[in-house]
Amino acid sequence: MPNINRMLQCVLIFTFSVMAQSGDASVETWEIDNISSVAGYSTTVLGNPVVVEDDGKAVEFDGVDDGLIVNANPVAGAQAFTVEVIFKPYASASPDNIEQRFVHMQESDDRRLLIELRLTGDGHWFLDTFIKDGASSRTLYAENFPHPAGEWAHAALVYDNGMMRHYVNGAEEMSGQVLYAPMQSGQTSIGVRLNQRSWYKGAIRLLRVTHHVLSPEEFMTELSHVQQNEVNRQTYRLIRNYPNPFNTSTVIHYNVSEQCAIQVSVFDIAGREVDTLVDGIQPAGEYRMKWDASLFNSGSYQCRIREGEHAQTIQMLHIK
Repeated sequence: MPNINRMLQCVLIFTFSVMAQSGDASVETWEIDNISSVAGYSTTVLGNPVVVEDDGKAVEFDGVDDGLIVNANPVAGAQAFTVEVIFKPYASASPDNIEQRFVHMQESDDRRLLIELRLTGDGHWFLDTFIKDGASSRTLYAENFPHPAGEWAHAALVYDNGMMRHYVNGAEEMSGQVLYAPMQSGQTSIGVRLNQRSWYKGAIRLLRVTHHVLSPEEFMTELSHVQQNEVNRQTYRLIRNYPNPFNTSTVIHYNVSEQCAIQVSVFDIAGREVDTLVDGIQPAGEYRMKWDASLFNSGSYQCRIREGEHAQTIQMLHIK
């Protein structure tokens, strides 16, 4: 956990709002607070996952042989969907824990989706999401977006009309095209891949599946008390770029409410950094800067503002 001095420095704003769920058949919320059943569905228990108290109940997995297999697939029947998970990954020195596939929904091996992470070896992790439907598949491998292990986090995988996107703590990191038709049945594994590989080390608190696309403002809000305190101490915000879409250049707009070290960078659709606009200490103030994209190919780009281990990202569309 970050110390109190670090928490009083620059942190990212994550904007969340509560979405009413009662009576909505297109939403399933799974509280991962016991191992015998999940949301009324029976489970097959692998290893010895345990229920822990950590700002509320969660299930902890040891990264060796712990997992839950749930006899349900909450994304079944969805033309579009948002899959969210609140989890706390632990650091691990074991090479067997580098790849961790901790949410897996599958109708068959040829039709599945996964939310995964990769440990970086320096106490961080990054998100890796995957959708496969027959010959069409897409992986979003966000190695340029590391996050600290040992903290509660929110991840979301969103699909609609041939496009998948994933988010960490409300910030979009990557997107890509994939053909997908709704699954109609299947199972879900938590803490491990369904074929009992790629074991997860950490805790998982909540899983929610919505049968339509949610904006980050509609994502779940049940984060840890520490994260909520960080949200309340927000000190900078990446607002938007304009125009968007744009032809040769766009203006990036952001606020800094107290002096801190800021980096503003641009990434292509594959997550490669293509330009650095700011890298240094900036005083409090409102900033606008022009990004000249005349030498770059048309396509989708991401602008990311970062301070330390915290970051926020917006999408930009360049059309020549």
